Amino acid sequence: MPHREESKFRTIQSDTDLIDVITEKAHLGTNQSEMDKRDTLTIYLTKKPELSTTELSSIKITMKFSNVIFNISSQDQFHLASATLNKLHAIEFNSCTFNSTGILLNIPKNIKFHECNFLEEHSTSNNTFNSIESYREYENCYFLKKVKCTDSEQNHSLLNNYTFINCNFKQDLDLSQDNKSIQITTNVQNYINIDIKHSTFEKRFTLNDREISNLDIEKSTFGEKIEIRRTNITEDFKLNSVKITDILDLYKCKISRFSIERARFYGYVGFENCEFGNIGRPKESKPVTFTYATFEDILNFRDARFNDGLNIAMINAKVTPNFHGVYVKDKNSNRETFRIIKNALDSVGNHIEANKFYALEMKKHHEEIKKSGRKQEIVIFFLNRIFSNFGQSYIQPMAWLIATSLLLLGITELKESNLLYSIYLPANIYISKFVGFFNNLALNVVPFKRFLIDGLEFLSLLFYVINITLIWLTITSIKRKTKR
Repeated sequence: MPHREESKFRTIQSDTDLIDVITEKAHLGTNQSEMDKRDTLTIYLTKKPELSTTELSSIKITMKFSNVIFNISSQDQFHLASATLNKLHAIEFNSCTFNSTGILLNIPKNIKFHECNFLEEHSTSNNTFNSIESYREYENCYFLKKVKCTDSEQNHSLLNNYTFINCNFKQDLDLSQDNKSIQITTNVQNYINIDIKHSTFEKRFTLNDREISNLDIEKSTFGEKIEIRRTNITEDFKLNSVKITDILDLYKCKISRFSIERARFYGYVGFENCEFGNIGRPKESKPVTFTYATFEDILNFRDARFNDGLNIAMINAKVTPNFHGVYVKDKNSNRETFRIIKNALDSVGNHIEANKFYALEMKKHHEEIKKSGRKQEIVIFFLNRIFSNFGQSYIQPMAWLIATSLLLLGITELKESNLLYSIYLPANIYISKFVGFFNNLALNVVPFKRFLIDGLEFLSLLFYVINITLIWLTITSIKRKTKR
């Protein structure tokens, strides 16, 4: 906490002290003389809210407190001072110290704090917030005890913008929903934005049972657990240049877009039962992206769903991640991601799920080959995909086996009934020479000679090779489905 000389500060110990400061410093935004302004402010601030006239209630007072110590201990004075602050339109606190708990709980919507010290538990509420302009901004602030940003039971989804820049938290920061109910809505006025930049958290960070629009955490350090559970984030969740020494626990969250860049995690990191993409008001679909993210401990994606794809090609994981039950859409994903997931599942013996991601890996590899123009590999991967979906389907090769067998049967019947050579008689002499050459060639393939059909040696050899390949693909696919 920065050292400050008490002699330079003005202390507010009662509602009367507060009114005196406001009448001296407040900006009224009218053309009245200074004396008339003070009279108007005194009348407005000393009247009870229900007795204020329409004219007075329309006054928008902007107040900037500088070098003020709020030290109100009397319960009666506490409530009076809180009611007085609640009549102001916008407030800015510069280099102020708060020794009272809850005095700022229900004050107006637009509030800025710069280089302020909060020596008791600090609580805020959106009970009076009713506009998309609502915001709370904290810059270079020091919080000695717990910080709690809550909603009233009546207005639990009205918009707030919480911004913390270069702040120091000695205890917990709790942004959880008190009544533990989430209402999903597409109303643009019902969202919360939380920005945390250049801040240090020595204790726990909690954000449970909320619906918010954006959560942006940048260049900050967390000393204890981050807990975000059953929370909907309808726009973006970004972690950029953060250091988390304890647990990061995301559980049953729904997040539209999520990214981690240049972050280091020293404890357990969990995304269990989380769903990413297609939440709230979807814009352009983007994959969940991990860029230069280092995980020193367990990384858990159990039963997570990535509806817009996943990119973990640039992660560093000291422990093999857990991908049990994970769903990843192939769109926007890359081959390296599927390779990492496949190897992780194979390493714990989950070969059945690993084979699914092997197929996706091969699909992405096929796309890469098509772009490279390597024609031989393109043909091989194309045939592998249409015949067996890279070994994942035993139905496809069986269907092709039946189809090719029926086709060979049909050709054989046409040949035996002499219909095959009566299609166009003038061409028979040329066809006979061409077919004779390839039939003689096929007869020299010794292992298959006794299986060839007389007069259709080359064609039957070709179908024989195709059928053997299809049988092998069928067996391989079945083995992959039942592998232990």
